[in-house]
Amino acid sequence: MTNDLRVPNYSHILKEVSGGRANLINIFGDSLAANLAVFTARLRKFIRNRHLDINLPRTLLFLVFLIVAWLMIESTNNCKDCSTLAKKEPLNNYELIKDIGALAGATITILFAMTNMHREYHYKKREKASTYVSAWHSQDYFSIRQVVDRLKSEVLWDIYPTWFDINLFDKCHSVVAGYKQNADGIEILQKVQSSILARLYTNHTTDNTDDKTKQDHRNEKDSVDCFLSFLEHMGQDVKEHVADSDYLKDYFYSIVVDNYELFRKYIEHKQIDRSNRMIYCNIIFLAQTWEKEGNLPELPRICLRPPIITTEDLTKVYALKLKDLNRRHPIPNTSIKSYIPDDYKP
Repeated sequence: MTNDLRVPNYSHILKEVSGGRANLINIFGDSLAANLAVFTARLRKFIRNRHLDINLPRTLLFLVFLIVAWLMIESTNNCKDCSTLAKKEPLNNYELIKDIGALAGATITILFAMTNMHREYHYKKREKASTYVSAWHSQDYFSIRQVVDRLKSEVLWDIYPTWFDINLFDKCHSVVAGYKQNADGIEILQKVQSSILARLYTNHTTDNTDDKTKQDHRNEKDSVDCFLSFLEHMGQDVKEHVADSDYLKDYFYSIVVDNYELFRKYIEHKQIDRSNRMIYCNIIFLAQTWEKEGNLPELPRICLRPPIITTEDLTKVYALKLKDLNRRHPIPNTSIKSYIPDDYKP
């Protein structure tokens, strides 16, 4: 009996997926598309920040009003110089003022209508963006985030802890994307991405595993899919201008970019497995657009306060973290007790 279930030739698939990118036309096309995307994103941000989407139409409407009023006055004055056959009765000053007043009233009405429509449009976009922040802190997503955060801690933060950098402390940045700054960081990031991909397709439960751990591992992949679907929906609304991009970027920038980098291999595997690049495409759009736009979200100046936490506080917390890490990931020939201060009392 022959077995029809054959393992896909992934090397051939990856070659097909990336095929044709080495020729000059595609390289030029890709770079041109990337540059146009960056230019469009920055132009859109420039227009949004200066409210040119409403100020330009209002300015044009005001100029049209001035031109029409000037033409009305000129036509009235020129009417006195008309030939005898084509001469018309010139408008008196009262009629001219009345016509210009009616034109001015109509112009002001249109301006107010445009302003109210613009304000309502942006209010609805911000209101839509606010629902994502509310959903992010809801009880349902909190439990999902706990599962995903536990996964990321066990494959990344516990093994490769971050180090304090004074140059980045007061800036909004993506910690995970920072690994791409050098070759060693890229190697670490690739290991983490591969570990996440393998873990999500591996059964971690055994007979000796307690029920709670079994349930966590069973829900791990489902939680990651739900987590990515949340970001996918957000990217779709930003792409279609349903939600305010700046509002969401201020809150979700690090979250979107970090998780795109961590789950990138998982996303690409999904796309290849189903032969569909549209899967999680909006997460890619959102992360790449926010990265290429530049102008990272800034911390309000009032938040830049001198810390009151002491060295003793940090030492005690660090000792507890090491103790918990050693309990979850036993390190041979390592005494955590040496990191705990002698005067520490829990």
